[in-house]
Formats: sequence, C-alpha cells, structure tokens
Amino acid sequence: MRAVLAALALILGVLVSPAWADDPPNLAAGKSATASSFTDVYRASNVTDGNAATYWESANGTLPQWVQVDLGSVAALSGLALKLPAGWPGRTQTMTVQGSSDGSAFTTLVASATYTFAPTAAITLTGSARYVRLLITANSGWPAGQLSEFEVYGTAAPTDGANLATGKQITESSHNQTYAAANANDGSTQTYWEGGAYPETLTVHLGANADLTRVVLRLNPDQVWARRTQSIQVLGREQSATGFTGLVAQATYTFDPASGNSVTIPLAATVADVQLRFTANSGAPGGQVAEFEVYGKPAPNPDLTVTAVTTSPATPVETDPITVAATVKNIGSA
Repeated sequence: MRAVLAALALILGVLVSPAWADDPPNLAAGKSATASSFTDVYRASNVTDGNAATYWESANGTLPQWVQVDLGSVAALSGLALKLPAGWPGRTQTMTVQGSSDGSAFTTLVASATYTFAPTAAITLTGSARYVRLLITANSGWPAGQLSEFEVYGTAAPTDGANLATGKQITESSHNQTYAAANANDGSTQTYWEGGAYPETLTVHLGANADLTRVVLRLNPDQVWARRTQSIQVLGREQSATGFTGLVAQATYTFDPASGNSVTIPLAATVADVQLRFTANSGAPGGQVAEFEVYGKPAPNPDLTVTAVTTSPATPVETDPITVAATVKNIGSA
C-alpha cells in the first residue's frame, strides 16, 4: 500500500506540473551545484545528477541553509521544479528563490513562501540569472534543507551574434529634459534616455532585416541607480512592413545594481526595427535606458537589379521571333 501511495503521489505531482516543466531543456541538468552545508554523503551535486533517488541534505538542526546551481551563463527564467525522493512522506519547506549574475550579489526572485513536496514542488518565476539559489528556512519533515532534484527552466541567452544597434538611427516618442534617444546606443552607460509621458516608445532602426536572438537593456550600474522595475513590451517591424507587431509580450523587469543593472530579453525574430514600449517605472516618472543593445546577425537580403535590357529585332512585326537580353545582378546578401 505504501508503494501504491508513493506512486500515486508521483503521478499527481506530474499532473499538476506547469507547462514549462514539460518542455526541455532543464538548464540545470549536469551543472555545478553548491550549498551552505551538507550531511554525510548527501552533497549538493546530487541535485543536478538527474536521479531523484539521490538527494542533498544540509547540516541538521541549523536553518536557514541554501543550495544553488550555476547555469554557466545568464538565462531568462520561467520556473523551477523541485523534487524529493518519490518514496518519502509529503512535507513542506519554506524557501526564498534568489538569483545572481556573478555568484556573490543575490537578489530575490520569489519571496519567501511555503511549498508542499508530494514529491514535487513547482515555482513559476520571471527574471534573469546565472546562479539560482534556494534559501530554506523551514522543513516540516526534517530539521534540515532537503532536495533531490533542482530543475531550472527558461531560455539560455544565446552567445552568437553582435550588438547590431550600436550607432544606428534611434528614435523616441518623447524625452525628458536633455535625456534624448541618442544616449541609448552611444556605447556609454553614463548617459541615458528618459521618456516623457506613458506609454513611451524607443525604437532602433537597424537598416535592414536581421535575425535577432535577444535584447539587452542596461542602466548605469552605479549603486546610486537604486533597484527598480520597468514594464516593457518588445515590438518589431519587418523591412517591407508598414507597422509594428509584438515580439515579446509586456512584462515587468527588474533592474538592480547588485546584478549589473541590466536585463536580457530573449527573442527570435527577423525584423529591421526594434521598438520598446514602456508603461511603468518604479524608480522614475518615465522609461529609462542607458544602453539599448540588439543581438543577432544580418539576415539574407536579396536585392536584384536588372540593367542593359535589349530586344532583337528592335522593331519586330507580329511574325518575328523575339529575343530579350538583360544583365541581372544580386547586390544584396543572398
């Protein structure tokens, strides 16, 4: 009966998993994991080994404790699947989800909450981080932090492509005082754009279609630029289109000097213009961007020219066969 109940709990755990937990890849699989402490053979490396029968357990009787995984590079996060061994009785653990880009300065991604492990707990989140940490403050089943699998879902930031926005034409719906659009792609985080009245737009014109992988938005990393959130939608326009279409739905992004004061927004699109639409900023009365970076590669862009068109004979009659000659060149990139 105990085995049947454990199997039923496992099945129910799968049924209630959110959609992101069913989609590969698990960004934490096989990655380096560390912890504040461990007991006996129950080391942090067990949480990324793909085996739910092995587990990490912190030092007993001393909470809080933490366990974290290094994803290797900053990723846009969508959720966590946290597991305990299938045969264990259900329990709750109280934890905070934290993130960091450098492994030393952490910010809160999900505030402290109590989660039921039966045997899987799912946490939906947004934000970007390389290091993802669980800070555990309570466990109803044992006086320690415990975890068998620490699965992290999201989109790894691509490493290919260059910043295509540097020095390109950039336009705005409005700006405040002297904080004009040109400041947002001049290569310096010491200058910045600040919008006027919401909703505000900031648009970079790449000149031709490009296959894009991500947008990176930066504020000055100095601590004087305190932590803030901004609500942003990303839109794009293909070079032959007249209007913009949505590329990334509006979301609230956190800018924090502790993690570099930057936000990475993954996307996949082929467009010539990229537009940011701002509707809120917790730190100022308008949208703010010090650097608007657009990464990807120029898209194949055929451009045929036809010259030197001749016909023979020059003045044909109805019964003459006609020969047409022309020079056709592709002066584009495909």
